[in-house]
Amino acid sequence: MTIAPGGSQETRAATDFCLRRACASLRVCSAERQSAMVRSSATRVDSVETRERAEELSAAVQWQKYY
Repeated sequence: MTIAPGGSQETRAATDFCLRRACASLRVCSAERQSAMVRSSATRVDSVETRERAEELSAAVQWQKYY
């Protein structure tokens, strides 16, 4: 973003302030999105491990019924 020559100090200061806030907001949004992706991934892993463990326990119970 460029400021027209002769722009006032106030205009430049306001623009700088807005740009800094926008960049900070983007960093926060990016960090939140990444955190949500990590949580989602961890949840999928947990659910797969839980399902696998449930299948193992079910198989063990079935095996005990017959032996």
